[in-house]
Amino acid sequence: MKKIVIIFSILASYVVFTQAQINTSDLLNQGLLDTNDEKKKKDRSTQKTVLSQFHAGVNFPLDNFAGGHELNDVFGEGKGFAAIGFTVGYKLYSQIGVENLSFVFCLDAFYNGFNSDGKDFFDEPEEYANVDITYPKYLNFPATIGLNYAIPASETVKIYGEGGIGANLSTISKASLSGSDFDGYKFYEEVKFTPKVGFIFALEGGVFINQKVSIGLRYNNFGSYKYKYKYEGKEGDREWRLYQYKGKDILNKSLPISNISLRVGIMF
Repeated sequence: MKKIVIIFSILASYVVFTQAQINTSDLLNQGLLDTNDEKKKKDRSTQKTVLSQFHAGVNFPLDNFAGGHELNDVFGEGKGFAAIGFTVGYKLYSQIGVENLSFVFCLDAFYNGFNSDGKDFFDEPEEYANVDITYPKYLNFPATIGLNYAIPASETVKIYGEGGIGANLSTISKASLSGSDFDGYKFYEEVKFTPKVGFIFALEGGVFINQKVSIGLRYNNFGSYKYKYKYEGKEGDREWRLYQYKGKDILNKSLPISNISLRVGIMF
């Protein structure tokens, strides 16, 4: 009888000890899980859900925007003679509840001067003693909204892709030509353009570094613009009394505008 009691006592002790180990293991595991959950929550809480960015870079005009063979191409045949220019802008990123996906709002300004081929058509005529030339400049101000998707490549680097659509305000600055010949006969001509609004879509790819620096390559298609313009001119003697004339017209063909921009941004 004593042997049976001893055996049952040993078995009961073993069961109690085993159950205690299981309970202890569960508590430890639960504690580790809770700790990991808290760490993840803390990591998420330290990441910003809204980021701003200022960026700047260069832009390269494409296709007809950069092309042209004759002076008439500029003001009638849908060619731009645009040179490599620069760009500045601002972006606002806001996470939308889907991992790695953000809403993005972008404001940009693009500047392109006249390239050397275009300027050649405005060379100073030999019959004039002096000529002052103001070359036209292209200015575009797009505003877009879209989505940005960023994939972590390492602890500090994310690779992103972005797309956006919006509206663009496009204009050409005043072009003018003035001077006098060797006899003092003066002349002045200028062309002023009316700004136009159009549709833009953009695609961009690049990297984020530490959520502090971005490097991106962006394609912008601004659409085509048929600018209205006003031409004024004067010719006459030293007092410019001979005559002057004014007129309004519209370009024969639309000018398609597109570019690729390489820019660096500071995020905060």
